[in-house]
Amino acid sequence: MLIGLDMAGVVGWVAGDGSDIPAFGHVQLAPADGETRAQAFSEFRRFLRRLLRRYQPTHVMAEKPILPKAFIKDGRIIYPTKLETTMMLQGLSAISVLECYDAGIPYEFVDVGSVKKELAGRGDAKKVDMVRVARRAGVPVEVHDEADAFGCWLVGVRKHAKQHSEAWDRRIYSHGRGGLL
Repeated sequence: MLIGLDMAGVVGWVAGDGSDIPAFGHVQLAPADGETRAQAFSEFRRFLRRLLRRYQPTHVMAEKPILPKAFIKDGRIIYPTKLETTMMLQGLSAISVLECYDAGIPYEFVDVGSVKKELAGRGDAKKVDMVRVARRAGVPVEVHDEADAFGCWLVGVRKHAKQHSEAWDRRIYSHGRGGLL
C-alpha cells in the first residue's frame, strides 16, 4: 500500500497498492496566517494520522515543496514568497516526515518535475494537464492537488510496486508516448 501526498493549503492524497484505481481525495486546511497557523498544522496532523491508520502504507511519497528563489532587482533582494507560505509548506513537510518516522513508515520526497514527468510525460506540465491525464488514466480527480498526489503515488508504484507499472503505462500513455500527447 502506497500513499501519495501533495501538501499545501489544500492537501491532495492518493492511497492504493497499484493494482487498481486508488482511493483519493483532498482536505482544505484552515488559512495558515497568524492565529490559525497552529490550527492548520493540528488539522493536518490529525488528518495524516487517520490516513496512515486507515491505509497502513508501506511507503509515503510526497511532492517536495518548492519555493521560488530570491532575486535581485534594482539593487534590492526580492523574496517572491511570503514567510507565511514557506512556514506552511515546510511545516506540513516536517509534520509528515515526523508522523511517518514515528509510525515506522518510509517517507520519500519527489521533485515536482519528476511528478509532472511521471504523470503527464513532461516536467513542465501545467496543473490543468495533470488533472486531464489523471482523469484519462481513470482517476476522476476533482482538484489539481489530487492529480499531483496521484503523480507522487505513481512514482511510488514505479519504485515499490513495479509489477503494476505496465498497466498504468497503458492507462496513461495509450494515446501516445507521453501523457500529454
